[in-house]
Amino acid sequence: MTRLLRLSANNGARHRRGMASTRALGFVLAGRSITSKNDMIPLMIGWTCVFYIVVFCVVGAPFLFVLRFWRYAHAKGWSWSSEDSRDAYVDVAKTLITASGIAVVLLASSASPERTADRVAAFSAKVAVVCLIACVGMSLVAMLALIRGHEEAKGRNIDERRAKGLSTFDVTEGKLTSGELLITLIPSAIALSSFLVGLLFLARIVFHI
Repeated sequence: MTRLLRLSANNGARHRRGMASTRALGFVLAGRSITSKNDMIPLMIGWTCVFYIVVFCVVGAPFLFVLRFWRYAHAKGWSWSSEDSRDAYVDVAKTLITASGIAVVLLASSASPERTADRVAAFSAKVAVVCLIACVGMSLVAMLALIRGHEEAKGRNIDERRAKGLSTFDVTEGKLTSGELLITLIPSAIALSSFLVGLLFLARIVFHI
């Protein structure tokens, strides 16, 4: 009997929390102010859940984008690397490295006692720094893999043309192997995902304080 009463009390508490969260969200959507602490806490929990859902989507989006490259490379043979495409992707990697470095420096220089005392802000700052540093590292790996992969693909193309007695003077491209393409795409997806997640947690710090 005692166990049944305890279960009933727990279910009632969950129901009240759910109703309070729904009521608080309704106040916001309707433009009404929230004056009760019991309404504010469920609202904060609700927005936290929404934030992490967005983070989950942002983490997966770059991998879906990279998967498109992989699918087209095998379905249509679009795995050729030219000097122009190599330079363009290297510039993107350099931009990610520069932006991540600037964000980490600004975050470190703007640290304040209020921010470090707040648990949510402190946790968000740590996650942002880790993600941005991971972006720098993975961008370097992707950039080096792309440069080396392009040189090897170009060299293979030159060897094939020489074997056929063709001119190699104007050769500026080559076909990447599956391994070369994979070792470039995976770090690229991780770098882009880390950068976007880092920006989200930086924005969370700004809106939380």
